[in-house]
Amino acid sequence: MPLYLAIPVLLLLIAYPFFKRFTWLCHVYLGAALALSPLAAAIAVNPEILSHLPIWLLSGAVLCWVAGFDIIYALQDIEVDKRDNLKSMPASLGEKPAMIISQFLHCLCVALLFGVATTEPKFDWLFLIAICMIAALLVYEHLTVKKWGTTKIALTFFMLNGIVSLVLGTAGIIDLLC
Repeated sequence: MPLYLAIPVLLLLIAYPFFKRFTWLCHVYLGAALALSPLAAAIAVNPEILSHLPIWLLSGAVLCWVAGFDIIYALQDIEVDKRDNLKSMPASLGEKPAMIISQFLHCLCVALLFGVATTEPKFDWLFLIAICMIAALLVYEHLTVKKWGTTKIALTFFMLNGIVSLVLGTAGIIDLLC
């Protein structure tokens, strides 16, 4: 089943660049496409997990996290997006409103992760510490963008988001195994 479901997921990911031609919600679309990852993993490991709230909260957190950082990444393309009539949030709404939406999405991501931690009894203190670290990393990401704009995009986009995924994944695995 996961192999069959990989095809529509790949099609969703391939369609992302086309969404930028039609709507500034393209970042949310990308987040939704990547939010299928936890659901796909649940189907591969134990499809019964889909009836539990934490997996849906985790997927929602992924959606918000990805959409939030994709908005930040799109800041460096504002002029090109405007020139080519692409509908990224920064190009369509302006940099400040787009960053407010990104901040909101990242706050919602952290809230959803706390929801995961409180509804899944297998997660313990390590997962909660990881969520606090992720919240701090996301705040730092936004402060970095506020201070340096897109000049530090390698730090804000690649390094910090890589650390976010490693921290959450590592803490989740350790908590589940212990």
